[in-house]
Parts: sequence; structure tokens; C-alpha cells
Amino acid sequence: PSRDLNRTTFYFTNIVVQDSKMNTSTWNDLEEKVRYWSRQTTQYDTLYVVTGSLLPTPPEAITYASDAFGRKAAKPKYLYKALCRKEKQTGNYHSIAFKMENSSTSTHYTRNVIAVEQLEKESGFTFFPKLPEAVQKEVKKQTDLSDWQ
Repeated sequence: PSRDLNRTTFYFTNIVVQDSKMNTSTWNDLEEKVRYWSRQTTQYDTLYVVTGSLLPTPPEAITYASDAFGRKAAKPKYLYKALCRKEKQTGNYHSIAFKMENSSTSTHYTRNVIAVEQLEKESGFTFFPKLPEAVQKEVKKQTDLSDWQ
């Protein structure tokens, strides 16, 4: 990645309040694995990764964290990643999503797998809308980590 492209990750729109233990353990493990998957360029075409957060669902209260200046920011209840890639040899698509509680938990990311389809329902977003219509529905139901070794 270029230096200019790297700078685009430091906008406030790309920042959320995150539990520090989660960030340095389970979330970090997932991010390391995503970097590994991104290097599998001989087997797979482009890896698409969407990362985001989900606030608590009402009536559950939103909690806030304050920065060094006392400004408050909402703390998401969950963080997620949705991934999709295409096998070069077969043309098959694979997708998977991870939804992790934003707390000091030691639950490994592999125990936080959900289908992209489920994450779409929970978030209200549509992920990977350019997938061919003929495969989109089935691909977004996938939860098998064996396709992500």
C-alpha cells in the first residue's frame, strides 16, 4: 500500500472506542489472520474486507468513553469484519463474517463466526453487492472456516 492510501485509515470515521484487552488479543489475532489471507494471492483474487461496529440495541443503554479533552464517544457493543474472496482456479466465492463483543473477553475469533447474511440483517448494511446474483445468496450463508485456512 502507498503512504497516501495508508493515511486514509486515520480519519475519525475509521475510529471507534475499543476495549484495550480485546484490541490487543482476540481482535489483533483476527487482524493478523486477515493480513495472512490477503497474502494468498496465488490462490485467490482480491480479498474484500469490511470492518465496522454495532451500537447496543435499544432499550440497552449506550456507554461512552471520554478522550483526553473530555469529549465523549459512544462505545460500540460489537465490532465486526465481513470478508469475501474468489478462487482463481475454480471461480468459487467464499465469504465469512466475525462479530465480536467489544469487551475484555478471551473468546477466540474462530468462536465468533457468523454468516455475512446474518451480519447484514443485524447491521442493516448490504455487503458485497457486486457479487454475481446467481451466487450471492448461497455465498453469504457461508460460515465454514475450512475455506479460510
